[in-house]
Amino acid sequence: MLSQIRPHLQQGKNIQVDIIGTSIHFADGTQIGLVSEQK
Repeated sequence: MLSQIRPHLQQGKNIQVDIIGTSIHFADGTQIGLVSEQK
């Protein structure tokens, strides 16, 4: 999971996240699924 999040953090995205179910929602609206990335 960290390998999917790390590239987004390096891009300067807000690191405040809400983990809901199997997806991670960044404060800027980016959503990442734990299996595949969703935009």
